[in-house]
Amino acid sequence: MTRIRLWLVSIGGMIAAILAAWLVGKREGKQQAEAERTSRRLDAMQEAHSVHDEIRQISDDDMHRALTRWMRDP
Repeated sequence: MTRIRLWLVSIGGMIAAILAAWLVGKREGKQQAEAERTSRRLDAMQEAHSVHDEIRQISDDDMHRALTRWMRDP
């Protein structure tokens, strides 16, 4: 009977170790995905800011000329 208990305890320990490793891996994967998402959002925000600054530096006449290419004539 003690051998059966020993086997059951060792199998239970192995299952617990595998489950713990799986949960840790899942948590780290979620953190890595969130970090990548944050990095992409930061890059997009920086690009939008640079485009906005570039547009602000264009004179009104240059802006009007650029927009006439994209707008229909009334």
